[in-house]
Amino acid sequence: MLLAGSTPQSPIPVLGCVLHVDPNQVLLALLANARGRADQPLPIPGTTALLGNELHFQGAVLAPQSPSGLTLTRGLRVRLGR
Repeated sequence: MLLAGSTPQSPIPVLGCVLHVDPNQVLLALLANARGRADQPLPIPGTTALLGNELHFQGAVLAPQSPSGLTLTRGLRVRLGR
């Protein structure tokens, strides 16, 4: 499984899916368990300068049934703070 994270960007159609992140900002390779779950701690500094910022995350997994051989998750938007 690949996990990409970035600041917000406009959705881009890719291989029949929609990419909601810029994979050039953060890209992690994770191993998923038999249930398809992968965990990755993400330490965030406790500075007020980050309050209100948004990060977007999206996963990609191998999918033999897909014409492109992979599929993307719908994505996750995270706002830091309130």
